[in-house]
Amino acid sequence: MKAWQLIGLLVVGGGIVLLVLGVNASQSLEAEVRHELTGEYSNETIGYIAGGIVGVVLGAGLTLLPLRRRRRPGGA
Repeated sequence: MKAWQLIGLLVVGGGIVLLVLGVNASQSLEAEVRHELTGEYSNETIGYIAGGIVGVVLGAGLTLLPLRRRRRPGGA
């Protein structure tokens, strides 16, 4: 396994943790009352969920997509 693939797996793991934190925060009593009264979730909850989605997508991209090296001029 290459280093960038390992980094990608770590980023996916971090993204999953953020998603779980965001979902748990959105289901708390305070968040549900706020959502019922204002129709919005807190910025912290939205940040956790958005950060988790970005982490999972970027980590999956690093893990699954091969990085191609540029060929040097001159055949080396």
